[in-house]
Amino acid sequence: MPKAKKRNSQLQDARDRRQSNTKILDASDSSGDEYRMDIDDKELNFGEKLLLTDIGDLAKMFHDESTFRSGEVSPKRWFFQENTPFFSKGRGRSHMVSDFLVQHPSGPFFELSENEWQQSVRKYQSLSVAGDVNYLDRTATASINIGTDAYFDNDTILGQFETLFQMLEFKQEYKDHQIEIIVDNARTHTAKSYSLQDFGKNVGTRCPVEEIEYVDENGATKVVDCYFKGGENKDKSKGLIELCIDLGAQLPDKIELDEIREILSHIELFE
Repeated sequence: MPKAKKRNSQLQDARDRRQSNTKILDASDSSGDEYRMDIDDKELNFGEKLLLTDIGDLAKMFHDESTFRSGEVSPKRWFFQENTPFFSKGRGRSHMVSDFLVQHPSGPFFELSENEWQQSVRKYQSLSVAGDVNYLDRTATASINIGTDAYFDNDTILGQFETLFQMLEFKQEYKDHQIEIIVDNARTHTAKSYSLQDFGKNVGTRCPVEEIEYVDENGATKVVDCYFKGGENKDKSKGLIELCIDLGAQLPDKIELDEIREILSHIELFE
């Protein structure tokens, strides 16, 4: 039997046997393997059979956030005439995108057709109302320019999921599907981002805020003072060198301001 026909035959056999109670043993299967399936952690009646087709097909969605920095380039580059430009060190605007990747033939990103979009807007008029976050047409993909637009805080992310749930109702390709949305365990989003360009290097230099508040990997709220509370430098700003010490970042004895910004740019509260 040709490989393609054999594979199709195996798939058809699998579909024909897609039924379950607490335990399945197919006498026609020479392997003698046992198949088990839990449904919502509930024990099934031994005399009750449940077809997986009664549950419907599965559509998996993955929430993803990516930040694209101005001037960000690959460490491996072509050289032309023995010259190459310098790397950009954290300068310029950053663009953040929050989207939903889809494990489904309609993927790779979640999107409604024009007809589905019109139906969703008729029921949920808020979908067509412009806000602080930019949405791509007919999608739940949101984007912002960090430092210019609003920030992706908790309320913004919850609003994005609400938008997604309203749109899912009209996605015909997902009709009768079981939908799973997978979200990573990233830290809670802070209410705002802090720009490294607004901080000076040494004690007593420019500093835009009294303190920096962020949430650590354990979900605990942390506060870092940006000004000295006592001592000979009382009421003076700490500068980025002292803030690095408070945040546990290691610095060499001699370092330029741009190098400090580059190091701190990889700490989440400054991203």
